[in-house]
Amino acid sequence: MVGFAKLTEGEDMAAIIVPSSNLTEAALVAHCPARLSPDKRPRKSVFMRELPRNANGKISRAKLRQQLESASEA
Repeated sequence: MVGFAKLTEGEDMAAIIVPSSNLTEAALVAHCPARLSPDKRPRKSVFMRELPRNANGKISRAKLRQQLESASEA
């Protein structure tokens, strides 16, 4: 989960998914309401082949936010 900027309210949550099977966005949307309260559900779902990592091999949340914002602008 990564926060992304909203114009008036600050930040909201997005799920970044690297699927290991034939997971679809529709299946994810159907899965979340049964397991997450409305305030904890991601507002966006983005599928990626791999997550960006820094030199230490950790997931780079800053790069994820940049990619999420650039995808929103496109």
